[in-house]
Amino acid sequence: MAQAPAGGRIPPNSLQAEKSVLGAMMLSQEAMAVAAESLVATDFYYEINGRIFEAMMRLYRHAQPVDFVTLTDQLEKDGTLQALGGYDYISEINRFVPSAANVREYITIVSEKSMLRRLIDAAGRITEACYAGEKPIDVILSEAEKAIFAVTQSRQTKNFVSIQEALDATLERIELLHEDPDALAGLRTGYRTLDQWTGGFRAGELILLAARPSMGKTALELNIAEQAARLNENAVIALFSLEMPYEDLAARMLSTVGYLPLQNLRSGKLQGQEWEKLQNASTTLGNTEIYIDDSSGITIMEMRSKCRRLKLERGLSMVMIDYLQLITSAREGGGGDGNRQQEVAEITRALKIMARELDVPIVLLSQLSRGPERRDNHRPLLSDLRDSGAIEQDADVVLFLFREAYYANEKTDVDPASISNEGEIIIAKNRNGPTGTVKVLWDGANASFRDIDASYAIREEH
Repeated sequence: MAQAPAGGRIPPNSLQAEKSVLGAMMLSQEAMAVAAESLVATDFYYEINGRIFEAMMRLYRHAQPVDFVTLTDQLEKDGTLQALGGYDYISEINRFVPSAANVREYITIVSEKSMLRRLIDAAGRITEACYAGEKPIDVILSEAEKAIFAVTQSRQTKNFVSIQEALDATLERIELLHEDPDALAGLRTGYRTLDQWTGGFRAGELILLAARPSMGKTALELNIAEQAARLNENAVIALFSLEMPYEDLAARMLSTVGYLPLQNLRSGKLQGQEWEKLQNASTTLGNTEIYIDDSSGITIMEMRSKCRRLKLERGLSMVMIDYLQLITSAREGGGGDGNRQQEVAEITRALKIMARELDVPIVLLSQLSRGPERRDNHRPLLSDLRDSGAIEQDADVVLFLFREAYYANEKTDVDPASISNEGEIIIAKNRNGPTGTVKVLWDGANASFRDIDASYAIREEH
């Protein structure tokens, strides 16, 4: 049997629940299957029970019946029967519960006690690291949050599904898409064609949004953030801004949602109905769950820690980062050896892993090289991605933002009246769908991109 630790405090456990689980497994094949899916040997506090569970699992994996006779025979062959209590203890377990009907309740008790012990273990390791003082504080904080997050995520297990279950779910999804053209696999961005071609921004995806400076990528990011927060039920958006303070981001979103000239907001020169529009826009945005972090020079480790915390406290639907070139390093604790290409490769790989771990899409903004300026056709290409080819490799979706007017304004022989306010979202890579170009309208006064399809717009102009 397990012994109390030196401090005298016995970790959470339930001998009765453990024996009830084992007894139910000996009574019912269904109970055996449920326990096999839900528990592992280390979930048992009493070592003797954990080892008996392992023996039962060996029989189960070999399609052998699990009962008093087969179990004791297996333990005799292993030479462990006497060490595990002999015939008397196995017989006691076999008679411990009259029915396997409540096995799920017994499993829940054993699982929850195990989780409490893992939390205690994690807290102990955190305490030791704090006393040792050998690691930087940010590393200790990250490891602490990772340990707690791992315990909470351990409850969310996925089992095998049969091909029929997979087909049923797929057919149901196809029927839903047929009946509702707006239904998507991922988050709506507020741009109809972009959503149709990408299926929305999907959980676990790394989505790169890249453009030359002053093309409007931050504006597009904010447009997607506030539209996603409003179009998707209970959406929680985390927004990391490494360059712009949160007050400026809020002003830009107020300008977009309220149809208010950004310059008027910056100068405070509002008149008449503009004050009412400002109040309405503020109320609309205030009812969303957008969380902004404007820490400069933030590392991947710090982002991951903050996102874990937000997911535990509020939930999390999407992470947006502005922008790649301002992230110092993907390495734990920061730093680097001066090889920027290697650092960028580490960053994008770490963000892809982070997207899978948190089960959310991550939208990463990036600058492009000067390649477009050197060509007659200034539209970006995948080869223009700055710093590392790993960016394209790790990203599930690569979007380029392009406005011809950006270059036309630099030409002295072009009539300003002929310059179009159209913009293009170029889908250069799409792992789960087609590539192509999505047309949008650029509203310079409000620093925003509008969907050309007015029927899909969620804003109402007053």
